[in-house]
Amino acid sequence: MFLASNDFALANSENKEDKSYVLYGTITKLNNNQPIKGVEIYINQSGKSTKTDKRGQYKIHHLKPGKYNLLFFYPDFEQVIREVEIIDKNVSISVAMKSIERELSQVSVLAKSAALNDGKNYLNAVENTAIYAAQKTEVALVEEIAANKSTNSARQIFAATTGIQVWESDGAGLQLGIGGRGLSPNRTANFNTRQNGYDMSADALGYPESYYSPPMEAVEKIEIIRGAASIQYGPQFGGLVNFILQKGSEDKPLEVVHRSTIGSFSLFNSFTSIGGTKGKWNYYSFYQRKYGDSWRANSGFGVNTAYININYKINDKGSLGFDYTFMDYTAQQPGGLTDEQFLADPRQSQRARNWFNVNWNMAAFIFDYKLSSKTKLNSRSFGLYASRQALGNLGKINRPDHDGQRDLIVGQFKNWGSELRLLHKYKFIMENQVFLIGARFYDGNTHSQQGYASASSEADFNFLNPEEPGISDFRFPSKNASFFTSNLIRLNRQLSVVPGARFEYIQTASSGYFNEIVTHPLTGQILLSDTSQEHRYSARSILLYGLGTSYQISKSHKWYANYSRNYKSITFSDMQIVNPNFKIDENLKDETGYNFELGTRGKFKKYLGYDINVFYLHYNDRIGAVLEKDPADGVLKRIRKNIADSRNRGIESYLECDMWKVIKPSQDDLSWILFSNVSFIDAKYINSQETAFEGKVVENVPNWNIKGGMNFKRKSLKIGLQYNYISKQYTDATNAIEPIASAIYGEIPAYGVFDVSTNYVLKNNITIETGINNITNNMYFTRRAAGYPGPGIIPSDGRNFYLTLQLIF
Repeated sequence: MFLASNDFALANSENKEDKSYVLYGTITKLNNNQPIKGVEIYINQSGKSTKTDKRGQYKIHHLKPGKYNLLFFYPDFEQVIREVEIIDKNVSISVAMKSIERELSQVSVLAKSAALNDGKNYLNAVENTAIYAAQKTEVALVEEIAANKSTNSARQIFAATTGIQVWESDGAGLQLGIGGRGLSPNRTANFNTRQNGYDMSADALGYPESYYSPPMEAVEKIEIIRGAASIQYGPQFGGLVNFILQKGSEDKPLEVVHRSTIGSFSLFNSFTSIGGTKGKWNYYSFYQRKYGDSWRANSGFGVNTAYININYKINDKGSLGFDYTFMDYTAQQPGGLTDEQFLADPRQSQRARNWFNVNWNMAAFIFDYKLSSKTKLNSRSFGLYASRQALGNLGKINRPDHDGQRDLIVGQFKNWGSELRLLHKYKFIMENQVFLIGARFYDGNTHSQQGYASASSEADFNFLNPEEPGISDFRFPSKNASFFTSNLIRLNRQLSVVPGARFEYIQTASSGYFNEIVTHPLTGQILLSDTSQEHRYSARSILLYGLGTSYQISKSHKWYANYSRNYKSITFSDMQIVNPNFKIDENLKDETGYNFELGTRGKFKKYLGYDINVFYLHYNDRIGAVLEKDPADGVLKRIRKNIADSRNRGIESYLECDMWKVIKPSQDDLSWILFSNVSFIDAKYINSQETAFEGKVVENVPNWNIKGGMNFKRKSLKIGLQYNYISKQYTDATNAIEPIASAIYGEIPAYGVFDVSTNYVLKNNITIETGINNITNNMYFTRRAAGYPGPGIIPSDGRNFYLTLQLIF
């Protein structure tokens, strides 16, 4: 309910010299009109915030003329959003807030108030139809982050997210590669990746790699969930990454946002979205066109991405939504480099005929219904029709690219699934409890082919013999049925326990042939060709379980701990692929293990926030890569096999301090936040029967992952400065330091990168963003690839800039 009033006068408060005005009002309870003390009021466009006094009154000074969105927040009351326009006088906005049934403890208060940084927050104990109490959760508020969003700059987007390691395979942000707690960042495959709550990876079971990443310009926030809560979504060791896309404006029938970006190396990005609300309908759609030449030679790209979301409010209890996402890109891949080539010139390319193409089509129906004031139902049905095509020379990078036939690997993905959740609130031992139960069915169908393509330099993704590609042709059908449950049990207002369990039935199979070909290392002449038919089938049932507990010390401080069992099945690429750089052990088996974490987070006064936890991740039969001689040809190759058990243990810490609040606590229109995001990981192989691996560091795990910097905000100006440091890493389980000739093994040296971004709002509808990535032009790399996009060292981009103009109509 909205009340426009003049309860009290503000005599002489208008300052006609600087033309700034005051926003004021009174906040009361809807049921009895009593004032509410401590209501938090935020003005999104200005960054100002305040709280109501004991009379329920508030004042916000020094506001310029224009339109503003106000957020009123108070625990156990419905949030209120109001739009106000200041023209030439002070404005009064008073609100009567409606109380809600107490479904969250003080945990939810902390979730909203623990973070100072505009780009970081936490999930509530219960949100929608999910339970997050007693878990490690983080939310990256993308809209609030000053970053190069046109290139999906992951190291900036995840700057405040603890323990995230980024692989930089391309400077355009075509593919997102992040990992956590020592898990490989390769195409984010160790997380369950979702968009608006439904799967977006190639094949959630057999090929969980994400070739599609939503444009960050369209993302409202990213939810990162680890610990026992993640078993609500799947058996993955890494947890969940969920991209929540924006919705249409709730206050306008039509709003258009256009963003144009130019940058280094001929970068051009055009992003246009339309959205709004009309009656019971809300809609949002965008189209992105992006292209450029990239930092290295032979690395141009072009991408088209489109999306539409339509929501219909059936009544006060239910809503129905539909999503469709399309993405298509073609990129030339410059290939990898040897160590000598990288040191001589990291911008050079030894491959001019390598290409990569991705075509992605996703659709989803989402149904929400409130069965009663205590029971909610959510259903998500989704489907994927997609393909990826890798074309070029897969040979060792230390050998020249002869103008012969190229290798072509094609993957086609046809998947669908449905997930149903029911959340119910009930009373027990005088406290409100929350029970969750759900089920999921998933059907995957992957068709993988490898063969020979034309000898040209063009992006010709056609087999020379479409009927029989020549190297391999496999189909990988899979089915998965799972049931999960979780229960938030509040023993009192401070102590909560959250048990959970998940039952998985997994059925995977493979059927096809592969032709193992041995060629002369210098001439390329075929020495041996042997075709093998292969059929595999595996069905297994798995029971996973977890237990979490949290203790709310005070309104702003909490402790949490949790334990969960995890599981990872071997992927289709583990089953069979023909690559001269590596081979797969035919006895490869699934991985099992568990996660444990203990942490605390909170906030001191208005200027100091913290989030610190320790973790232990245990793997049984961890799959890794080692150098061994191939009996078939006597050549030293990368062998993928179950190496040994492993354990990753470490500490993740995030600290932030608003230095301006320390200096001037009463000034709300300026913030100067210093932040530190430090992770230390000790990852070792244990219980190995081979002395070559026992006690060795797990590959691709840096000991130190450090991010730090500052975020400055004053009125319409926002500046972000960040430094990212990653310590050295090994790339094989034997911890080889000296690189081999093909450069797929060897050390990845430590590196550090500086980034700066600025955001300035000229008017409410005009914004300019600019920045420089890798300010010091550091030459570094984050990975050594055995296949695409290598093989060899994949250099990261040098210094580059961007300039964005945003217009809102």
